[in-house]
Amino acid sequence: MKRLMLALIAAGWCMCTGAGCVMWRGIDFGHWARTPEHIPLVRVFTADNRQDWNGMDQILVLPPYSKEVSPELRKLIHRSLVQELRNYLPANVLSLEIDEGSQCYTGTENIRVIGDVLDPDEVGRLGSLVNASHVIAVYVHEFRPYPPQKISLRLVVVDVELLQDIVHLDGVFDASEQQVVLALSDHLQARRARRFDTQSLGIMLQSPAEFSGFVSARCAETGARELKSGLSLKKKVAAADKREGKVAE
Repeated sequence: MKRLMLALIAAGWCMCTGAGCVMWRGIDFGHWARTPEHIPLVRVFTADNRQDWNGMDQILVLPPYSKEVSPELRKLIHRSLVQELRNYLPANVLSLEIDEGSQCYTGTENIRVIGDVLDPDEVGRLGSLVNASHVIAVYVHEFRPYPPQKISLRLVVVDVELLQDIVHLDGVFDASEQQVVLALSDHLQARRARRFDTQSLGIMLQSPAEFSGFVSARCAETGARELKSGLSLKKKVAAADKREGKVAE
């Protein structure tokens, strides 16, 4: 029986490598026969009285806040998150960098951070300064830059007109979890222009820049999907009004 199992494993590995894919389950090959437990990597919470998205012509992304994470690691997340939001959102994404010039506007004394809670009034007023329709504020709970890497963060989308949080995204990405490694493998195959093999995946598991890029892509893609649902609804209503000869107010 043991010899049969080893033969099946070897046959499966040869077939997979011949097709150009990688059989990678968890941290080692011993997990090949198991499926990961389904735990959402990003959880989405929306406001009950949230209005439909109106196109979001301009989005302001504030530099990440954290009391535990160094400015260097926060800058890493900020750069990757802004880039991924520009990839996924059909809008003009503006960025406030982490520097002394923006500190008087984005510092905790102005935003009034209580734990990971940001004041939507203050966040919204920052957006109004640059004529943004929405502001995305980020709080980083944890960034472990060494293997197994871990990033835990919260994204808050504030409607500048309402001065209200309309969407919260909570993400926990722990590379010691099998599901995270599988999601990173999918990201490597779908997005990264490099060889899809265990060596490339191993590099991404050890690189803070690569790992933060993966986390940002997953958060941006989830957020864009949530925000676009309102836009789709708005377009359907507008199209129906047009057919009925109604004039939009």
